[in-house]
Amino acid sequence: MRRSISWLWRATAVVIAATVVFGSSDALAVVGTINGGASATAQATPVDPVGGELVSVYERSTLSDAVRDRAFAAARAVDAPAGLVRGFQVGMQRAERNGAAVFQAPASDGGLWQVPMSANAMEPATAMGLMGRAFAGQLSAGHVIVSQTSATTHNVQAGDVVVLVSASSTLVPFAVGAVVPDAAVGGSELTMSRDMASALGAGSDTGVIVWGRLDHGAIDNALAGQGLLGNPDVRVRHTWDAQDPDDTLGLARTKQLLGELSFKLTSAGGISVDPGWAAQYIGPREAYPTGIRAQCNATIKADLAAALQDVVNAGLSGAIDVANTNTFGGCFGPRYNRLTANIGNLSRHTWGQPIDMNTTQNCQGCVPRMDCRVVRIFRALGFAWGCNFLFPDGMHFEWVVRWTDQLQYPSRYCPNPAGATGTEALPTGPPIGRDTFCDGATSAMPGSSD
Repeated sequence: MRRSISWLWRATAVVIAATVVFGSSDALAVVGTINGGASATAQATPVDPVGGELVSVYERSTLSDAVRDRAFAAARAVDAPAGLVRGFQVGMQRAERNGAAVFQAPASDGGLWQVPMSANAMEPATAMGLMGRAFAGQLSAGHVIVSQTSATTHNVQAGDVVVLVSASSTLVPFAVGAVVPDAAVGGSELTMSRDMASALGAGSDTGVIVWGRLDHGAIDNALAGQGLLGNPDVRVRHTWDAQDPDDTLGLARTKQLLGELSFKLTSAGGISVDPGWAAQYIGPREAYPTGIRAQCNATIKADLAAALQDVVNAGLSGAIDVANTNTFGGCFGPRYNRLTANIGNLSRHTWGQPIDMNTTQNCQGCVPRMDCRVVRIFRALGFAWGCNFLFPDGMHFEWVVRWTDQLQYPSRYCPNPAGATGTEALPTGPPIGRDTFCDGATSAMPGSSD
């Protein structure tokens, strides 16, 4: 099969709702208290990772009391610290420096236009254990921490003010306490306290994180004893896990590759997408091998065409229901999955990033009826398959710009066969690690990729 994409292991993002990474105990330089007009320009000192590992426990949606209590009990059983975390998406309307805008969400007309941002929230005490005193101090002071990638994209520096959109459509300003390397915050664009998240209307915790010098067997035994391992409605991720062939990209990486769009909510409950972005990235419906006609992001079209051509070449065209795909499937379909008013998740179909095929035979939450040979062809050309998401979505193939058809991983459906051959065959990918453990913190929530 053709290989039309570059190998970008470290760009991958874990499908995870609630984690952050930790480094040296006081590695972040304090920016200082910010009052009134912003003028500070200092950045935080890069974090040098130290010993210790992470385990995250989360569910399909918000964290239930039962799973929360069991995760904390498992942590206590191995004498490990644990804390609640809250992953969500929030809209940013603008960023200001000394009262002047340095970034403004593109707007084609009136209305509250915003760009989606991945956010993670935790108690300062949790931040103290994970990142150190300086990081915790920024959260205690009500300051938001911005990742370096996001800061560069939006022309933001420490001391600026970011203006975020609350659940009630009000604009809430937060001072930027520090700009830190992406690895310091696991790839999440914004990190804040749980109180700050609640002020925005993001009031639901999404996971529990356990950290420290963990004995792998001991923590898994404790989690199993609490009924958290092997539970189809709960996912446990460790920093030592191998790469999952069906992991998706985080929001920050998606925006880098497919363009950052702005959107506004409509009175009818839908969304409007910035037409300038759409003109650049989304064209008309086009014909693809097998007879599929779809409207997809310009970035993914070559890999989608290559995957479908390989389906044809393998004699598997009959495995794709073209009429169904052309009527009910496809790529581009802007939608906003609301959790509470303006707090929710943009579907990745808003970017034209995935394609849905054979929708009737592979409904969400159902046991898939997709030919596994087709699944592996798509993995070989840079697509993750949705049926191994926590909420199975067998119709969904999402572009992730990496080859995963050779990865050996205990997938529930369509695992890659042992001993598969290929020019870049790898028995396993590198461990997940800490650098992207939290990027796309909302991707475990329903509707974030569907």
